[in-house]
Amino acid sequence: MPLKSSILVFATNNLHKLEEIRKITTDSIQIVSLKDCGFNSDIEETKDSLEGNAKLKAETVFMATGHPCFADDTGLFVNALDGAPGIYSARFAGENAKDQDNVQLLLKKLEGEADRSAHFKTVISLVTEKENYLFSGEIHGTITEQPIGENGFGYDPVFIPEGFDQTFAQLDSSIKNKISHRAKATAALIEFINQLK
Repeated sequence: MPLKSSILVFATNNLHKLEEIRKITTDSIQIVSLKDCGFNSDIEETKDSLEGNAKLKAETVFMATGHPCFADDTGLFVNALDGAPGIYSARFAGENAKDQDNVQLLLKKLEGEADRSAHFKTVISLVTEKENYLFSGEIHGTITEQPIGENGFGYDPVFIPEGFDQTFAQLDSSIKNKISHRAKATAALIEFINQLK
C-alpha cells in the first residue's frame, strides 16, 4: 500500500485553504498543517504550470518531513485576458499583494469587456513513499463588475459559478465546499486515498 497513515500533511501556509480543506475532507483523514509538523520555510513557486508548482511543494515537504503530503496550486483563468492571471493568481498585483489588490487589478483590466467568462482550476499533488499522483478540479463561471459578499477568500467576491446567481463569497461555505474547483480536486484525492486503505 502506498499510503500507510491516516495523517496527511497539507503543504500550505494559507490558513483559509487549510480551513476549507478540513471542512471538505472526512473525519477518516487527519489533515496536518506545515506548522503542525515543524516545517516553517516558504516554498517559492518557480514552475510554469499548476501541476508543476503543486508537485514542487508536495515533494519539498515530503523530502523534509518524511510524511505523506499533498499540495495544491490554484489559478483563475479569464478568457478576455488570455488566461490571466492563471498561475500568477495569488500574486497578480505583486509578490506581496493582498486579496483585494488582486481583485481590484482584475476588475480594472476587465473594464469595458463584454466577455467576462472565466474558470477556476485546482491541481493537487499527493506524494507518498516517493510516488506522486495528480488530481484536478475545475469550475466555470463569470466575473462580476464589483466585489459582492463577505465569505471565502481570494477572488471569491467576483466569481459567480455557472448555475448560480451569487458569488462564491455570497454562497454558504457548505455549498461552495461541494461545488468548487478545490472541492472537486479534493474529492478525487480522498476517493483515491480511501481505495488505498
